[in-house]
Amino acid sequence: MFFNLSPELLCLVGFDGCFVKINPAFQKVLGYSEQELVNKPLNDFIHINDKESTHQIRENLKKALR
Repeated sequence: MFFNLSPELLCLVGFDGCFVKINPAFQKVLGYSEQELVNKPLNDFIHINDKESTHQIRENLKKALR
């Protein structure tokens, strides 16, 4: 319920870097439906200057959870 009611942009992203679930606020701000975003890479929405650091953070998270 919190996920759906939060005014903050919330999403779940798989280890492959693709959206798994997005909340209504995320849809409203970005203007995409959940169907349009699910299975699309989060990286498509990251600024070019932030892609490398985002990749490193994701790799560190994967290592920590193994």
